[in-house]
Amino acid sequence: MTKRTKVFISYSHADSNHLSRLKTHLRPFERDGLIEPWSDTRIAAGQKWRDEIKIAISQSAVAILLVSADFLASDFIAEDELPPLLAAAEKEGLKIISVILKKCAYEEAKNISCFQAINNPSKPVISMHT
Repeated sequence: MTKRTKVFISYSHADSNHLSRLKTHLRPFERDGLIEPWSDTRIAAGQKWRDEIKIAISQSAVAILLVSADFLASDFIAEDELPPLLAAAEKEGLKIISVILKKCAYEEAKNISCFQAINNPSKPVISMHT
């Protein structure tokens, strides 16, 4: 079994601004070598992007899901990202951490809502005050 070292970040491109903020918050841990965040923004021109995503998922110890209606509506996420992440959670102990960005049907998404989210779905990130 390949040792998993990455933190795979799954998100809808409609929520790219939240990805950017998350990466900022994770940067000190990355700098200290504690985590290796991975999102599709790391795919270089000319790379086979589907293969790169599969490789990253196979090397991940943690998956952070940035959940919104756009996330839940994404066929690519539902069909290509979530199945291998859920299988790795079941078989290999991958940790799935949902961050509820916006009000959405998260609780009806039984495949991911069975994992404890970082925040209460009734208090999405966009409603929080700093």
